[in-house]
Amino acid sequence: MAASLDRQGISIEQYLQFSGKDEQAFRAELLAEGEQALKRSVVLASIADAEGLEVGEDEVRREIELAASSADNPTRATRQALARPETKARIEAILRARKGADRLFELTGAADEPEPSDQEVSETPAEVNV
Repeated sequence: MAASLDRQGISIEQYLQFSGKDEQAFRAELLAEGEQALKRSVVLASIADAEGLEVGEDEVRREIELAASSADNPTRATRQALARPETKARIEAILRARKGADRLFELTGAADEPEPSDQEVSETPAEVNV
């Protein structure tokens, strides 16, 4: 939530004022959101492990290129992102979580239903610093 507020140009103080929450309630909200995100991440990673789902280097490259396509210099942004192991690892984790979610939908018969947004699965690669 804090990153979302920052992207929207809203300070935490402004959010607290608009929402009528105090700092303690805001912290509790962030903690609950973080806990849910962590549980989701662990479940999707476990599914990916159990199903032997892997992400190839070409998939990571394509996702980075897609995320970098909106940069002022997409070629440079892609090259910089590919040179950073932590960025590549984060993109790989996001793609693996997506594959885990897709597999979960297949196993539960929910594959024909609308998929959750990227934010529900994890942060999108575009949110990762490329």
